[in-house]
Amino acid sequence: MKHKNEKQRVRELINRDFQGNASSFARACSLTPNQLQGIMSNPEKGLTFSLLKGAAESGIDIVYILTGDSLVIKNKSDEQKIRELNSQIELLKEILKPK
Repeated sequence: MKHKNEKQRVRELINRDFQGNASSFARACSLTPNQLQGIMSNPEKGLTFSLLKGAAESGIDIVYILTGDSLVIKNKSDEQKIRELNSQIELLKEILKPK
């Protein structure tokens, strides 16, 4: 399974932050539950840009999903959080660019 660690961290976030409700996580990421199921159940398929972008826009820590490290800092203004999330999105675009 190529993307085991990232998918395991998504499962951890679903259990911890969404009380095990994968459908709620999917909707928070602007996905349907079926789309999330397709991503998570295919061992050859990695996390999609749509999932990561939706997660970032919802305030979900995508750096944690990708690396296991966290960049979420509490008590920041919404404007600062938005700047950080936009920065994470740009980083992901670079990471996910076809080579």
